Amino acid sequence: MLKIFTFTSNRPDFIDLQMNSFRRHLKEDFEFVVFNNSKLSGDSCYDEINKRCREVGATSIDIQRDLALVEECQKLETACSIFNPHGVYSIANVAHAYALNWAWQNVISKETGPVAIFDSDIFLVQPIKLTDVLYPHQLCCVYDGKPRPQGPPIMYMWPTFVLIDMARFPDPQTLNWFCGRIENVPVDVGGQTFHYFQAHPELDIFNVPRTHFCDSESGNFDILNPSNYDEFAVGDSVVLHYRSGSNWNRRSPEYHQKKTAWLKQRIGE
Repeated sequence: MLKIFTFTSNRPDFIDLQMNSFRRHLKEDFEFVVFNNSKLSGDSCYDEINKRCREVGATSIDIQRDLALVEECQKLETACSIFNPHGVYSIANVAHAYALNWAWQNVISKETGPVAIFDSDIFLVQPIKLTDVLYPHQLCCVYDGKPRPQGPPIMYMWPTFVLIDMARFPDPQTLNWFCGRIENVPVDVGGQTFHYFQAHPELDIFNVPRTHFCDSESGNFDILNPSNYDEFAVGDSVVLHYRSGSNWNRRSPEYHQKKTAWLKQRIGE
């Protein structure tokens, strides 16, 4: 059985939409696990997230503040503190990175079967069996990277869409998903997976291509054709990334209402 893990703090409605997309389009048995990151993010959706999980049959797990992990992450991220004086994340980047590391260390790395790690705004929009795509490989992911001043770029996993065969994934406890710096180059969430790739050149990895990518939006939102989303080519199917679902870029409620209506059409609701 495939276990699908996601993280959320402020869009409880996405839990329903993700589950609907899985039930409609995923052609295999699955279990859906939601890591509730709301309390440490300072958001007010904690209870609503747990309620939505109960209603759709997903498991909810609280992200917890672990002092040893905070110290470990702080050594990697010198540009800001992990938590502010009020006990919530200082910025969105470390909110995602810390939650992912906590979940990996305490839950996901202990799995022995196939797992998927999805951002909360990843949706299936066409029929697919994800393990058929995964099993020829140990890992399917979308590469990200940062240029070095000299030499090849620093390449790492973008944790938005990841499939892993944990039964064949070596030394999972050594994988670090944090951001921070590598060779004094700032990297995004997942940047520290660069070191795991360096330690395991033997890995059989499928680099999932982005067939549509745009991280900007025109002033006039076209409900039938928004520009700010990704599509990933996964086997013969398309997987949709809504992009900026957490609203880190401060779009208006009307914008997300229109874009969510477009998303529902893509899912097939």
